[in-house]
Amino acid sequence: MRENYENQLAQLNQNLTQMGELCEQIIDYSSRLLVSWDKDLAKQVKKVGGEIDEMERSIETVCMRLLLRQQPVARDLRVVSAGLKIITDLERIGDQAED
Repeated sequence: MRENYENQLAQLNQNLTQMGELCEQIIDYSSRLLVSWDKDLAKQVKKVGGEIDEMERSIETVCMRLLLRQQPVARDLRVVSAGLKIITDLERIGDQAED
């Protein structure tokens, strides 16, 4: 049981990192789009924006399941609650870059 819990926390960390990488990607695409006005690049921005939104929902679900099923305390609770805050900020970054 504990091993499964540790795997879920590791997966949460990996998903947060992946969402951050998507934010880096959309910022890069958006800044290049300001110069080039490339329609294909605009489609990529929209696609990555959708992926960021999807990841936010997915990670939020994982965090809520961890909170409800595992009832983490101390460090683990801080990790999960920080994850919830981080996804909110990353999603906002993605929306701003997409706009």
